[in-house]
Amino acid sequence: MRGILLFIYFVVLSFTFVFAQQTSKNKWINQHIQTDSFNVPINSSTYYFPLESFYNKGKNNVKISNYLDTWYSKMLYALNEPLLYNKLEEKEVYRFTWLRSAKNPVSIRIEKDNETIKLFLKVSDGESISNPGKLITNKNKILSISQWNTFKSKINKIRFWTLPVEEIKSIGKDGSEWILEGSVKDNYHFATRWSPNEYNLLLYKDCCKYLITLSEYNLPSKETP
Repeated sequence: MRGILLFIYFVVLSFTFVFAQQTSKNKWINQHIQTDSFNVPINSSTYYFPLESFYNKGKNNVKISNYLDTWYSKMLYALNEPLLYNKLEEKEVYRFTWLRSAKNPVSIRIEKDNETIKLFLKVSDGESISNPGKLITNKNKILSISQWNTFKSKINKIRFWTLPVEEIKSIGKDGSEWILEGSVKDNYHFATRWSPNEYNLLLYKDCCKYLITLSEYNLPSKETP
């Protein structure tokens, strides 16, 4: 009898986990968001991140959440990037958005659609704090399965899908915001870190740096992360 109960328990537990995975992205889908054929918002005020996914504890953090979402979204819109959370898709997508003080905004997106793996690099000519400017770099390239597997191993090392969002607790005058998003089938998640130089954040930084390397984005030596 005990064995049967344990069996039922694990079946229910497994079903609950699968169901949670299947519905985790549905709550973000908003049919009222207007996008073009590439899923880029038509309205410049569209949020690129669901506000509810931030930590909204207390009035102050609500203000921070709104500020961050507005800031991130303004940069990604200028980079002509698509939304990642509002559609159910079969392809697996990750995007690193790099917002450096007084430097050009950068986004690097990697997509696996069946057997095709592509990387997209976009840079605008403004600066990452207030005015992103206009798009000046828009490149894409095909990646190998080996490069994809290396990236996925780094994603797994940081346990990305369970990584806390961790809003900015303090923003310095000099530094950079490292935003990493993921979208696969019906799951969406993102994490953000300000100038991740502490020991416990080096794996996170290494994961993002690998995308910079793959993109072949040319940086002055003094800007090398």
